[in-house]
Amino acid sequence: MAENSLFWDGTSTGDAGPYSGDNFSDFIRKVFINDRTQQGVIEGYLGELASSGVTSPITVSTGAAMVDGKFYENDSNRFLSFTTPSSNTRIDRIILRKDFSAQTVRLTTLTGTEGSGTPPTVTQTDGTTWEIPIYQVSITTGGIITLIDERSFLYTANSSVWRADNDGPGSGLDADTLDGAQLSTDQTMAGDSDFAVPTEKATKRFVEEKYVRPQIWRYNTSITYPGTSGYGTRMSFNSTYRNDGGSIISWNGTNEYLQAQVEGLYLASINIRAYNDSGFDKRIIVTLLKNGTDVVGEIDVQTIGGGSSVTISGQLSVPVYLAASDYLQAYVKQNASGDFTRVAAATSTEPAYNSFSLTRL
Repeated sequence: MAENSLFWDGTSTGDAGPYSGDNFSDFIRKVFINDRTQQGVIEGYLGELASSGVTSPITVSTGAAMVDGKFYENDSNRFLSFTTPSSNTRIDRIILRKDFSAQTVRLTTLTGTEGSGTPPTVTQTDGTTWEIPIYQVSITTGGIITLIDERSFLYTANSSVWRADNDGPGSGLDADTLDGAQLSTDQTMAGDSDFAVPTEKATKRFVEEKYVRPQIWRYNTSITYPGTSGYGTRMSFNSTYRNDGGSIISWNGTNEYLQAQVEGLYLASINIRAYNDSGFDKRIIVTLLKNGTDVVGEIDVQTIGGGSSVTISGQLSVPVYLAASDYLQAYVKQNASGDFTRVAAATSTEPAYNSFSLTRL
């Protein structure tokens, strides 16, 4: 028959019956059983046919299953006995057997071969016997039993439903991932999908980047006689005015640099105030370096004329693209050795004087 439909009233019109038990079994199997050779136990119903015990008899708890389209239910514990092998460990099986001739589905056992290391094979012959495995039963010569769970759980044919037992790589469900990225490694918002769900880490980072404007603002430096060669003396910033870097920006106190933890565009800012104790036309140069070598920006300020207690100041703000782990340092240099030019410390009430900040844009 090329085409057929089920179920209809009567016994003669169109695709009407009479229908056999096999007709109904085939209907159930095709609709509800994804893998005919395995699918069986109904999850969450009674005791799910869970087995327990370390010696014979083994207890099989209550539960229900579908075996090749036939519904099976056990509403009280069953106790299955196993003989002790004489010379080597033997692996037996607890199975559910559909007997076409007897028209029953029952729990029973299959006996393996001593020393083979493999369980007996289940029979799956349409129209005669159809068996599905429930547990492997490994029995030592001392009668000690180890149970290995072989239950497979029923779910709709040609579709996948998440359960604790089928979570993980290879399941085809991505139940342990979000938008294809592992929870432990996802660092970004989920992709362009109405159904993708970002991780907690990704959500936190998104909020930090878009709304908090991550920033670390350091201040409080005091340098007497800045260096005169190269870039001069690396500036230290000993106090924190603002620390909202979160997981985006960090401060390395040992090497005195601000570091990007996330690739992107940032705004780097330096403020400088210095005092000239004596002399004429004194000059201060502050250089902002990326990764210790690349000049990102420079401040060049100087006094005009001379005298003592002359203040010079300057400010630099420059956008800079940083990759993850790129860092910025500030150096100060004076124009001639022996000049009494000092870079003064700022206070918490005036943190902008001699300060260094990095802000995510």
